Amino acid sequence: MLSSTRARHPILVAIGLLIAFEVVSVGSTLLLNRLTALDGKARDLITEAILAAAVVGLVALLAWWRSTGFSTPVRDWRNLRLLVLPIAITFLPLLGGVRNVDPGTVSILLVGYVLNSLAEDGMFRGIVPRVLRDRGVLVAVVLSSLLFGLAHFGNIVSRPDQSVAITAAQALGAFTQGIGLVAVRLATDTIWPAMLIHFLGDLLGQVGGMPIILSNVMESVVMLVFGIWIYRRHRRDMESSLQADDPAPTGQRRETQREGFPTGHTG
Repeated sequence: MLSSTRARHPILVAIGLLIAFEVVSVGSTLLLNRLTALDGKARDLITEAILAAAVVGLVALLAWWRSTGFSTPVRDWRNLRLLVLPIAITFLPLLGGVRNVDPGTVSILLVGYVLNSLAEDGMFRGIVPRVLRDRGVLVAVVLSSLLFGLAHFGNIVSRPDQSVAITAAQALGAFTQGIGLVAVRLATDTIWPAMLIHFLGDLLGQVGGMPIILSNVMESVVMLVFGIWIYRRHRRDMESSLQADDPAPTGQRRETQREGFPTGHTG
């Protein structure tokens, strides 16, 4: 079970989570296409809402708020200076000016990318690294990023007019970007900065005047190199974050206290 302290086959569990994520994503898209006459933007928004709800629901079901970085106390956030570079590069698209985007579209983008960050970061920077933590920080970083990249092949269904080559390029870019995002999440011991970086990168890429492909390539390369650097310089902090445990359920804490033992933590 996911909630056990040590998963017997964490890599298989992580792959299963990717498959479940894709089933929900692709299944929602196909059902909405079949049952509704919604346009692409509205359909994608609903799909993102379903994914975000599923991911948050899973975190709540497992009570993994702390170990996935959602509920880390602000006083325990660390290495926040590492955010300067990744946040700065999200503004690269604005070097080409600002596109003329109507307010309605901007509103949809804002809500959509908030939901997207919650779903993707919650899964691939929160849950999946938590599942893989007994395999070590390097495996957790690389495999969770690889699965994040593979998840983008679902665009073949959601964007049928997009070529497979472009989709593959997006998957590769997501993998390299993911290395940096997971490194930031673990080095800071909270998931919120990684979500902010992801959100800004997606949003500003849409409203900025620089060609999206160019800005995505530049951001992905920087995040890959930066993630490797963080791993080399802040590995101990990353390992500490990866091994963070969640508080025991209230009922279990009370039972432990009645038995005369100090309150502990569970995985």
